[in-house]
This record gives sequence, structure tokens and C-alpha cells, in this order.
Amino acid sequence: MTQQPPGISKNKISGSKPSKSESSKYAWLRVVGQCAFIPTFLALYPIAFYWIGTWLDGWFGTTWIKIVFLFLGLFSGFRQTYFIIKKLLESLEE
Repeated sequence: MTQQPPGISKNKISGSKPSKSESSKYAWLRVVGQCAFIPTFLALYPIAFYWIGTWLDGWFGTTWIKIVFLFLGLFSGFRQTYFIIKKLLESLEE
């Protein structure tokens, strides 16, 4: 019988799915990784949408499109945050 290298389980070598204890062992890391994107959504969506709105204002010669796009960016950031939190809560309940 051959010995396995330390830190590598039989499941990792055979390619089968990890056991429930192995997947729950790193569940916190998955949650932290997904939560790290929340500030990105809340900051970058409004900035990107505002920039697009400013560009469109210059293109059309208006001054109000950037405000509309800013609110669309805020809405999109909060919407994406809601779906991430909902997905995380569902995965933690399992």
C-alpha cells in the first residue's frame, strides 16, 4: 500500500467530491471570499455608471443623464449585494 503525501486526502487524489466534513471545513473561506466583493459592487457600480452618464451627457449635450445613471449604479450595486447575501445564506443553511 502506498502512502499519501501529508495534507492530501484520498478524495483529492481520486478526484471524487470532498466529504461533508472537508467542504464545511473551508466554508468560512468561501463566505469571506464572496463577502469581499460586496464593497467592490457598492463602490464601483455607481462610479462606472456615473462615468457612463457623464460621457452620455457630453455626447447628447445634456446635464441630467449622469444623475440618472448614478442612481442606476447605486441600485445595481445594492441589488447585486442582495443577491450575494441571499446566496450565502442559502448555502450556509445547507
